[in-house]
Amino acid sequence: MSFLYTGYSNNRKGIELAIDFAKALNTPKRRSVFQERGLHDGRPFTKETRIVLVLAGYARDDVMSTYKQKLIDKAERGGVELLFIEDRVGADRSTREDQKIYSLWDTYPAADLVTYPSLWEGWGNQLLEAVKAKLPFLLFEYPVYKNDIKDKDFQVISLGDQVLDYDEEGLARVDDRIIEEAADQAVDLLTDAVLRQGVVDHNYRVAQEHFSLDSLRFYLEPLFTQ
Repeated sequence: MSFLYTGYSNNRKGIELAIDFAKALNTPKRRSVFQERGLHDGRPFTKETRIVLVLAGYARDDVMSTYKQKLIDKAERGGVELLFIEDRVGADRSTREDQKIYSLWDTYPAADLVTYPSLWEGWGNQLLEAVKAKLPFLLFEYPVYKNDIKDKDFQVISLGDQVLDYDEEGLARVDDRIIEEAADQAVDLLTDAVLRQGVVDHNYRVAQEHFSLDSLRFYLEPLFTQ
């Protein structure tokens, strides 16, 4: 079972919160629920099933390299499996040194849920990408989301909007109760096909209403007809 994060260029992305979330999902109690119910698409969840946080972004500068190592260390301490695939993902499908390169959109069908824990975004394209891919998503309520998006009524798994503190490595933390509540919500979305379909369909309709090309025309036409 995999959770996708598609960009991690710097520490404002808050990926450490996704690691805390994945750790909470992997507790014996929640694994037993997964085993009892099975996954949303009929796949069984067994004792051998891995919970994997997949990172498809890039890590090519010194600042990011430091952050990436901190994420790796945190994941190892928490028993969370990370899979970095930035070397196999590009803007478009291609071949590089006889190795197939996949597009970013190729990664979405392989995911069961999208994690989007950014502490700060200018707007946040990944939200609409998750909606278009019809995947449920987890997010931290960053300022632009709260100001410009939240009132549109997307159904999300929320990590709240407050950083509790930062650990000795400078990695953000939120209240443990929020992580636990998010994990419980995710269990339902990952195991209940009807609930999951209702959520992703609702989010798709919301995006069509407010963020489609038709809605863009509605916003722009008055500016050109004054």
